Amino acid sequence: MSEARRRGIERALKLLTWMGIFGVLFVFADFAVDFRPRSIQDSYRFRLPELVTDQPQILQRDQLRILVIQRSEGLQQRLLQITELQDAESKRSSQPEDAENPLRAKDPDFFVALALGTDFQCPLIIDAELLRESCSDATYDFAGRAQPANRRFDNLVVPDYSFSDDGSHLIVYP
Repeated sequence: MSEARRRGIERALKLLTWMGIFGVLFVFADFAVDFRPRSIQDSYRFRLPELVTDQPQILQRDQLRILVIQRSEGLQQRLLQITELQDAESKRSSQPEDAENPLRAKDPDFFVALALGTDFQCPLIIDAELLRESCSDATYDFAGRAQPANRRFDNLVVPDYSFSDDGSHLIVYP
């Protein structure tokens, strides 16, 4: 075999080896990081039922339970007057930046949260104007704020979400 042919085969093998290494790295990186724009990433779409003002609704899809409350101005004012809370400033709580306000919502007319308590991660029960964790004494108001209790627990988790342009769907981003 000529020297030129041997070098050509060596270059081709090196090129194929590097292409294989980059291909494997790309596959692993694709699993680790979602490079797609947020608008087309996986999300959960919930068709919004007829919401009754000041009446919480729990929507479920797969294992995801979402609490939605359409709040009246009267309820919003009552919530703003409550001062005895475990985490009134929501400093220990999880919510998107545009929901870092006393009503913990992007739009004060709607409250959206995961329908799981933060004490033992149990489903929520709707009890008058409070939300109660089904397996503990953790209670929350209709802004998802933890009420005073013997033990410390966080406010309800507010996920990143949006509403469809026509308002018929709630879109929750993982």
